[in-house]
Amino acid sequence: MSPSWALKGPISFIGGGDAPKIIERESIEVQIVHHPNSYARHALLHPSTASTLGIKEGGSLSFISLADGSDCVVPVTVTANTSEGAIALTATQQYNLHAKEGTKLSIRKFTPPSDEPLSLVDIDLEVSLLPGTKSDSFFDGNDGEHEDEENRVKPYILDAAKLSQHFLKTYLGLIVAKNEACIFPLATFLENDPELKKTGKENSPPPSPPTAIDSHEAQLVLRVRACNTLDQDTVADTVGYHCYRGIITPETAIYITLLAQTNPNCTCTGTTSGTTLSLELINARLRPPPGTNEHLIDIHTNDGEYFPVHRKLLRPCIALTKPVRTPGCGVTAAVDVDTLTFDRVLIFLEAHVLNNPLPSFGIHLVPPLKEAAERLQLGSLVEWCEKRLGDSASRRKWHSYKEIEKRNRAGGEVLLIMDGMVFDVTNWLPEHPGGSTIIPSQAINIDSSRFFELYHASRESFIYLREFYIGEILPSDRDAVPRSDVEPSYDFLAQLRQWTKDFRLKEGQAAAAAENAQQAFKSF
Repeated sequence: MSPSWALKGPISFIGGGDAPKIIERESIEVQIVHHPNSYARHALLHPSTASTLGIKEGGSLSFISLADGSDCVVPVTVTANTSEGAIALTATQQYNLHAKEGTKLSIRKFTPPSDEPLSLVDIDLEVSLLPGTKSDSFFDGNDGEHEDEENRVKPYILDAAKLSQHFLKTYLGLIVAKNEACIFPLATFLENDPELKKTGKENSPPPSPPTAIDSHEAQLVLRVRACNTLDQDTVADTVGYHCYRGIITPETAIYITLLAQTNPNCTCTGTTSGTTLSLELINARLRPPPGTNEHLIDIHTNDGEYFPVHRKLLRPCIALTKPVRTPGCGVTAAVDVDTLTFDRVLIFLEAHVLNNPLPSFGIHLVPPLKEAAERLQLGSLVEWCEKRLGDSASRRKWHSYKEIEKRNRAGGEVLLIMDGMVFDVTNWLPEHPGGSTIIPSQAINIDSSRFFELYHASRESFIYLREFYIGEILPSDRDAVPRSDVEPSYDFLAQLRQWTKDFRLKEGQAAAAAENAQQAFKSF
C-alpha cells in the first residue's frame, strides 16, 4: 500500500549544490513491496537480488541508493523472507526515496566516494506530530470534559535529551540525509519513560505502542533539517561546503526543535481526528551561537534578505572590492540584486572558485543574471551570459597597439597592456586602493608589467586579472609597445604567465585574427 501520510517539501536528490558523485556500479530494477515492520530502519532484499548488487548475506552493513543517485540511502538486510526481484520498503522509506508500493524502482549498492566525509559532527532535527493520524486511542476512559469534545487539548511533554538518546540508539551507524523523515510512535516514549507522559493522566495505564503506521496511532516525525561533517568554525572558513548526508556516530551532537519554532524549549500543537494535541519540548540542547568570523561578509539584497558570504567567493566582483578588502568582522555590503538572482550568482562564483563545472541555468534566467553580473562588475559571469545568449562569442580579442592607444586617448576607457595582455580597468578605477588617478597617469599606452610588480608585491591582485582581461596585443605589434625604464623581474613574469596561462588567447590564433583586428581599428 502507498504511504498514508505526507510531509511538506520533497527530499532533494542532489542537495543545494553539486550533484552527489555516483560511483558506477551495476543497477537493477526491483518491485516495491510492503515491509512487514512499519518502523523498521532496514529494507529487505532476497539473497539472489542482493547478490546481483554485490551485497552478501551475513556480510557487513550495506546500503542502497537510487540508480541515478540520491542523497537518501537506505540500509538493507538480506533475507529469504522476501520475494526475489523485490525490495520491501516501509511507508517512511518510500516517502524518503520518492517511491510507491507496487511500482518498480531502479537501485544500486551505495558506496560513498572516497573524498566524501561521512561521520556527522552534528545534526538538526525538527519534531512534530504526524499529520492526519488518529489520537483517540491515547485517551483511556472518560476524562470528564465532554463539553468541548471537538476542541479538547491534550498536552504531551517530550524530553528532548531522552528523545535524542532514543534517536541516537536507533540510527547509530546508519546514514541519514537532509530532509529525511524519521517516524516514531509517540506511545514509545510515554511507555518507556514515566517523565514523558500525558499530563493530567498520571493514574492511567500507559498505552501499548502501535505496531504499524496504518494503525493511525499518534506518531512523531523527526525531520532532518541540517547535518554537518565539519564543526561550525570550520564550516564558516570553508568555501563551497555542502553537507547532504552522513553517518550517525556516538559523538554526533543532536539538536532538536519543534516544527516552525525558533525557541527549542517551547510548545506546538496539531489537530488530529478532532483532538488537538500539544507537544511541549523540554531540556532541548541549544546549538552554540556561531563565533565571529572575519572571512564572512553580510551581503544585503534589494528585497530585504541577506547572505553571509565568504570573502573569497566575492573577490571577482569588482563592485564589492571595498568590503572584500575591509578587514575584520561584521563587514556588510548592499547589492542591487534580488535574493534569487544573487543566489544563482553565488552558485556560479562557487563553481568558478572551486574549478567545478559551471552551472547550466535555464535560458530564461540568463538576462536577469547578466544584469546582476554587470551591476556586480563580475566579468566572467557577464561573458558566460553573453555566450549563453549568443550576444557575443567572447569579449576576448586580438588588438593592435594603435587601437589601444587611440581608445585610451579618446577617453572613457582605461586599457592597460601587460606582457602582451590587454586589460580593461575602466570600472576598477573608483575601487582601486591606490586611487583612481595613478593608473591613468603612469601606466597607459606602455607595458605596465613593472608598475604592477612594484605596487602589488603580495600577488593578491592576480586574482582580478581574469575579470579585466579582454585579449592580447597582436604578436606583430608587441615590439611597438613602449616599455618602462626598468624591466619587470624574471620571477614576476614567470608567476604572471603561470597565473594567466589558462585564459590567455594562444598565439596560434593570432594570424587568423590579424585581418579582423585591422578592420576593427579602421572603424574608429
